[in-house]
Amino acid sequence: MRRVGIIALALVVNACVASAPVASERPASMATPDGTVSPSAFEGYVDPPVWGGWLNGWAVDKAALRGPGIDSVRLYLDGPAGPLLGAAVYGDPSPDVAAYFGDQRFAAARWHFDWQTAGGLPVGQHTVVVLAHSIGGATHVWAWPIGDHPYGDIGAPLEGAGVKGQFTIRGWGLDAGRVSDPGVDVVTISLQRTTPASYIVVRGETLFDLANRFYQSDLEWPGISATSDLSGPSLVHAGDVITLRPAAGPHVLGQASLGDDGSGLVKIFAEPLFATAGWHYDWNTSSVLPGDYKIRALIRARLSERVLEVQRAVTVLPPH
Repeated sequence: MRRVGIIALALVVNACVASAPVASERPASMATPDGTVSPSAFEGYVDPPVWGGWLNGWAVDKAALRGPGIDSVRLYLDGPAGPLLGAAVYGDPSPDVAAYFGDQRFAAARWHFDWQTAGGLPVGQHTVVVLAHSIGGATHVWAWPIGDHPYGDIGAPLEGAGVKGQFTIRGWGLDAGRVSDPGVDVVTISLQRTTPASYIVVRGETLFDLANRFYQSDLEWPGISATSDLSGPSLVHAGDVITLRPAAGPHVLGQASLGDDGSGLVKIFAEPLFATAGWHYDWNTSSVLPGDYKIRALIRARLSERVLEVQRAVTVLPPH
């Protein structure tokens, strides 16, 4: 049964699995109308919510005399006084929570909520509020912002990989405020050199040719000034060695093609909207000198026009 959030995608893809429940970096606490309990007694966590699917979390009252001490978990939209989304199912197995606190009272402290938002919530910025109620009558609230912001990553190349020749950069992107499609309208790919390199000038090349070819670098060449005629052949001599140092910022390669097959993600996460969440960009690495680079992908959400930046460090290998 599906109980994962969109943040879990990055965790699985990068094989980063937590060994203990998250007990810090909790969502912001909020005062509630019917009383509170001190943070030392209430502990819990809410997985970052997504539009549609399951919400998950765990909650315990450490002051309880028996069991996890929670008798209900309710979810609201946009504040404790907002519309009631529903009651979560509490009591899912949580051996990790029990191990974390060293107390078997908390072996069934997880909860889940089937949140079917499609067609039921207005698109835009909202807050999901989770209100846990203890057997002793106290309450505690956690709040998570949700809305129109993108998620995504670069799937290929992997971090630190070597690439050469014609290479396809691949990735995925989703808008958390999506309604009927992945919700990403533009993915911009850029490149930035991260280490210096040298180049030997070939007969017939002009400085203008070199500047166009090595756009991802800043050229260092003795005797060249801002007022020099960059097309002047007198400035270029076959056999000259120029230094290419890392540029101040990335150079845009172009826009990725959207709508690639995401059936593998659908199979893993049971989320139909992943079906066309893939993208790709065909990159001819021979247009740059061998060396170390940083690939950047700017993933833009269509509705809010918010942008997520993801990066990959790669090494361009010699062509032969």
